[in-house]
Amino acid sequence: MRFLLLSLVLFLGCRSSSNTPSGDVDAGGGNVSDDLTIQEIQSDSMPPNTAVTVRGVVVVAIDTYGDRTGGIYVMEPEGGANSGVFVFLRGTEAASISVGDLVDLEGGEKIEFALTADTSGRTLTEISPPQNGAITVTKVGDGTVPAPHILTLEEIADEAMLETWEGVLVTVNDVRLFGTPTGDVEDQKRAFITGPLELQSSLTSVDSLAQDDCVASITGIIDYFFSYKIIPRTAADIGAASTNCLANEAIGDCMDMEDNDKDGFSDCADFSCQETVQACFTNETVSGVQSDAVPEDTLVAIDGVVTAVKGSSFYVQNYPIVDTPHNGLFIYQNSSKTLPPEIEIGRRVSVNGKFIKFKGLSEITNPPTIVPSTDTLSNPAIISGATIPVVRDVTMGAAFESALVELEGPIVNAAAGSGFTIGVAGTELFVDDDIYDWTTGATPFTPVQGACVSVRGIVTLNNFDADPANWNHELSPRLAADIQPCTQ
Repeated sequence: MRFLLLSLVLFLGCRSSSNTPSGDVDAGGGNVSDDLTIQEIQSDSMPPNTAVTVRGVVVVAIDTYGDRTGGIYVMEPEGGANSGVFVFLRGTEAASISVGDLVDLEGGEKIEFALTADTSGRTLTEISPPQNGAITVTKVGDGTVPAPHILTLEEIADEAMLETWEGVLVTVNDVRLFGTPTGDVEDQKRAFITGPLELQSSLTSVDSLAQDDCVASITGIIDYFFSYKIIPRTAADIGAASTNCLANEAIGDCMDMEDNDKDGFSDCADFSCQETVQACFTNETVSGVQSDAVPEDTLVAIDGVVTAVKGSSFYVQNYPIVDTPHNGLFIYQNSSKTLPPEIEIGRRVSVNGKFIKFKGLSEITNPPTIVPSTDTLSNPAIISGATIPVVRDVTMGAAFESALVELEGPIVNAAAGSGFTIGVAGTELFVDDDIYDWTTGATPFTPVQGACVSVRGIVTLNNFDADPANWNHELSPRLAADIQPCTQ
């Protein structure tokens, strides 16, 4: 299944304390229009910042869930395309309002909201209070929430069509989740569903749903923030389990140039095909990938030997074993995934995955298949000894990134933060405890200033600083035996 990791998590659903959030798209005319329909406000013919008043619209949802609350969604009572809009409120303007109330909204402005990081040109139309002003929300009667419009898969896949249902209550039927809803806070959890369309928890919890669930229907409001999404209002908007969802891409579908399961990816771009079709991957060597001879985002198949294990991720070097630069590669899996139990130092392994550069670090990311071998090279006592070649006194740099190396020299700084440094002052290498905590355990190591040590480990990239100029390579021992006194 498809896991979509967005780098924009921190922005999702955010609003600032003013009606013009920092970095948003908000330009227009400052005109004044009174007693408008929502369809007129949604029209591109009305410029942003036009002052608007709408009367007799029905409240469809009130945001009382999570940390960011107060906004409401309203629709024209007759429903239909372009009949809904989000109303951004700063405080308690709607405190006495209930879903189903008919209300007048006075004192607002039409806003086209988007963060500058969204370069798609798409925006969310909303009614917001003017700078230093407020919207007056007045109940004028009792109404009925319009019946949700049923969106077909063809309509979901058409962004221009989805734009016409922005702010409107809709239902999508027989949809599958392509990931478990996740997010840093309760009202920002999300996952993609059949369409593809993003499900989000802005108004209610979606924790009852998980990856691969097939749901008979999801009702909610169409919204936009970097992608089009559906926002259920209550638990009742999430239907029962179904067996009528589109099947995942099957082997026979993986070369037909169609997105058969409507997850936004077709053929070899679909994880289902990547899990079953070896032809989606190009056979490469570890050194070929690490030396940048392979373009980023290439699907590759490599055969390697495990040199270190770090949580749910691990490092490999070429198989057959060679003693050359560019002989190490990081195989990254997020913490929700687990490794096959056979993965250990020295184990030969085949990996299929996508090659990416993450903040300068070459890696195979979230591989759909990891197949350990039963090769006789899997004896860790042999492979972690003389059989795995190590490079002594190397000039550290990108050529040895993620490689298993061995360095020998005096300890230059015995108390350098969470580690120590060895080598020559000014060009010494930092030895960290990122893979193995050598400060604890049955045989802890205590650095002594000036002592000569031999350190074997993985060349890792410290790329946590926002400025790439401050990135540097470090050496990460893998086990207690990797730090020994000099033998010379």
